[in-house]
Amino acid sequence: MAKRKRATTKNRIDVLSRRNYLRKILANPPMPGTVGIAHIYHDDWCSFWKTGECNCDCYVVYEYPNLRGVK
Repeated sequence: MAKRKRATTKNRIDVLSRRNYLRKILANPPMPGTVGIAHIYHDDWCSFWKTGECNCDCYVVYEYPNLRGVK
């Protein structure tokens, strides 16, 4: 079995510095105690579409589904 690398502070900072949408989600998290689906809208020219690293000013929109069901 392969050993897993433990996430270090350096690794976490490196991931956040390359992805603008993670910083936006952490700056404006979903409402506490709910389940929220984050929709992230990138610009057409964003490097996210080629390399996976976001360099645009993307939009983060939360959707809160009704989990109680219909009675």
